[in-house]
Amino acid sequence: MTLNPVEGIESYLYPEEELVTFYDWLDLFLKVAEHLELENPLKFSVEGTKYDKIDYWRGLAYKCFTQQPTKAALDELNKLLAERNGIKQVQLGGTSKRYTRCVPNTSQMNSFIKHLPKAFKAHMGEEIFRIFCEEALKLNLISKNIAVYIDFTNKFFYGYINAGNEEGITGTNKGPGTKWTRKYGAFMINSGTTRLFAGLFLTKKGHSKVPDILRGLELLRQWGFTIDYSVGDREFSCYDLVASLVAGHVPYLGSIKHTPTVKKAIKAYLAGETKAVIKFTLNQNAKSQYKLGPVECHLIMKPDRGTRLRDLQKQIAAGKMTENDAMEHVHTFVTTMHPPREHRRLVHWGLGLLKKFSKRWRIETAFRDLKRILPASHARTHATKTFMFIFQMLVYNAWQFQRALHRKLRRVPKSWRLGPTLERFSKRIEDQIRIGACAI
Repeated sequence: MTLNPVEGIESYLYPEEELVTFYDWLDLFLKVAEHLELENPLKFSVEGTKYDKIDYWRGLAYKCFTQQPTKAALDELNKLLAERNGIKQVQLGGTSKRYTRCVPNTSQMNSFIKHLPKAFKAHMGEEIFRIFCEEALKLNLISKNIAVYIDFTNKFFYGYINAGNEEGITGTNKGPGTKWTRKYGAFMINSGTTRLFAGLFLTKKGHSKVPDILRGLELLRQWGFTIDYSVGDREFSCYDLVASLVAGHVPYLGSIKHTPTVKKAIKAYLAGETKAVIKFTLNQNAKSQYKLGPVECHLIMKPDRGTRLRDLQKQIAAGKMTENDAMEHVHTFVTTMHPPREHRRLVHWGLGLLKKFSKRWRIETAFRDLKRILPASHARTHATKTFMFIFQMLVYNAWQFQRALHRKLRRVPKSWRLGPTLERFSKRIEDQIRIGACAI
């Protein structure tokens, strides 16, 4: 499945935009939908509504790419198609004003999305991520050796909790006006300066997150990638996940909580008894769900930025700071990556890994960018909510894809290689989707 350039008259282009191909993302999405329908035929029919399934897929894609509410997007698309075909609106009978349409209305579209099977929605999400990765590899925007960032994000829940949705709702103390949320885990692949979302799953209350994470990483391997290492924050740096990743031959790097054993290591570090990087063992406990034996790794300790170890030691010696207070200024990280053979290079190696960890902010920034891609879905079911969330990621990936093409430009001003802002990209994709939707 290949990307096709968009053809048609656009609004004013910047000089650097004339040098970079803009791809037809609507055409790509319709190809994915058609491909999945052939592999997994939908059991429900849209016959009798005068529309084909292509009309529903086009309307759904138009809504997501133009970032409009369903009603506004479908009405706008209906107007464009009517003008293209020279169709004049005819008022239908009934007490309320109704007119003939070229695309489904809001209730028909919502019904179509609702009746899509859960497995089909999940498979479509995976297929969309796979196509982006495949095309990025084909165009040399990324390499097969990648780093994988894993993180959680919240979609706050304001509805009623019942037996049908309780499993996917978890408590939170961060929600504005609510104490409930859908907690999603996401995968982002990073290669050089290019990053793309490559997976999404909804966590379930009372269930381990490890199987979902391992499945996502295995999918990336099936797509032809070699995972150099995975990165997570303190929430991921637990025995169950780290041990499972070691068993799956995936190196891990992440920050870790100040557990009793970690605190003991920090005290020795502050006392000058150990160096900044030491051998460390993660052991299973009574709450561990996976019994895979001790995990040998390395613990990396580093004071706050701009602070040195001796600064903390002097303040403790002068009585200006207690040992417990000083421990709060020491950040700890754990890694299962292979250390250097020479022991004297261990500290330099460990502290060098923190530069790789510092890039984990990219997935957090991406979550903030996703909030700028509107509109947010108000779907009630978990499957549909996840399905619509993937569409926001699709727009984000398309944006990063175009920016990566700009970075490949050579012998042009540096500012031309930055790529479009999200606002500029959203404007361009709206223009192109309008052209593409009317060309089908």
